[in-house]
Amino acid sequence: MRRYSVFITDDDPWGESEVAPETYWSNAPTEIKVNQKDLVYRNGALFLSIKNMAFSGTAFNTDSNGNYKSEATYLHGQLNGDVAFFYANGKKRFIGINENGKLIFSKKY
Repeated sequence: MRRYSVFITDDDPWGESEVAPETYWSNAPTEIKVNQKDLVYRNGALFLSIKNMAFSGTAFNTDSNGNYKSEATYLHGQLNGDVAFFYANGKKRFIGINENGKLIFSKKY
């Protein structure tokens, strides 16, 4: 099975992630949705770039036309929950479910 990277970074080409140390956890609601440009991948976890906090919520990536390229959910900086990749026409090309930073289910369209 081919593995997909949620975020295009040199740090994590395989799309796996780790939970951030508890001292960086945020009490912010997990319903927050931000562009990946506002996030930083550091030491195996995703952080809000404007604050020194592990990210919990949904991160998305768009193309130059504003169409979604990917969307993924995180908890305390770690991939946890749904991930989706989209074709340029908006249709899903891949979905997956992550648990504790590891892909446990995937389906390619």
